[in-house]
Amino acid sequence: PTNAAPAVVLVAAATSSAASAPAAAVAAAANAAAPTLVAVAGSTSADPTDAGQTTASSTAASLAAAAPTTAKLRISLTPWGEIEVDGKKMGVSPPLTTLTLEPGPHTIVVRNSDFTSYTFRIKSVAGRTDSIVHKFE
Repeated sequence: PTNAAPAVVLVAAATSSAASAPAAAVAAAANAAAPTLVAVAGSTSADPTDAGQTTASSTAASLAAAAPTTAKLRISLTPWGEIEVDGKKMGVSPPLTTLTLEPGPHTIVVRNSDFTSYTFRIKSVAGRTDSIVHKFE
C-alpha cells in the first residue's frame, strides 16, 4: 500500500557482528517492498528522518582512518649510499632499508663518496611500496 508506514530496522551496535550489522540492515531495507528507515541503536539524533547518520558518519570516519595515508620506499644500495629525499638527509643504506613518505612527487638522491651520485624521481602513492635498487660502479 502506498500510505503504509515505513518499516524501522533497529540495529543493535553491541552485537558481535556490529561492523556488518548496519550494512546488513541497509541491504535488508533495500529489498523491502515498503520504504524502510534504518536506525542504529545509540544514535544521537532525535529526528527519525536522520536516524543512523551518526553511525554512518563514524563508520565513514573509521574507514577513512584505516586507509593508508603514507607511502613506503624500499632501498637497496650496493655497496652503500647516503639517502637524501627532497633535499633532506635521511640516513645511510644499509642499514636503512625503508622510508615512509608522504604521497606525491619526490626527488631521491643517493651518494657514495667513491662514486658519482644518482638521482631518482618518483611519485609515491598512499598505501603503495616503491623500490629503489642501485649498484654504484
